[in-house]
Amino acid sequence: MFYDDCANYFINDFRNVHSSRPFPGIEGFGKGEFLALNLLDASDCRLSAGDLSARMMISSARVAAMLGRLEEKGYVTRDIDPVDRRRIMITLTDKGKESFKKHREMMKKMLVGIFEKMGEKDATELVRLVARFSQLMGDEMKEGKVESFSVSAVK
Repeated sequence: MFYDDCANYFINDFRNVHSSRPFPGIEGFGKGEFLALNLLDASDCRLSAGDLSARMMISSARVAAMLGRLEEKGYVTRDIDPVDRRRIMITLTDKGKESFKKHREMMKKMLVGIFEKMGEKDATELVRLVARFSQLMGDEMKEGKVESFSVSAVK
């Protein structure tokens, strides 16, 4: 029961953080768009649409819709992969890189303020625990223990 309660608390706590829009400087980004830019930035600014879908754990249709919005804003381009013409490659544009960098710095500044309020000991422990959690979650996903999240799976 302890672990079940922990999981519920964790889910509810993140829902509260997400609904409060913790990063007010990230205006103009739709749901998932900042994450997509982050993933592109971490991947030398180029990923296939399928890879982006898999890393974000969302459907290819949702990725396509999101990429359309990012393309309209001038943040990404979509091109056919010359090696495998079935794949669509997404590239972060200079405008996308600059916008991501600017918003990431705003986010970092806010997090530094929160960490300062937490104190060095708690901030260090939080970073350690989040890194451990992230590693374990990644291991679970690699081992196939975590299924894809979809509305149809819940019904």
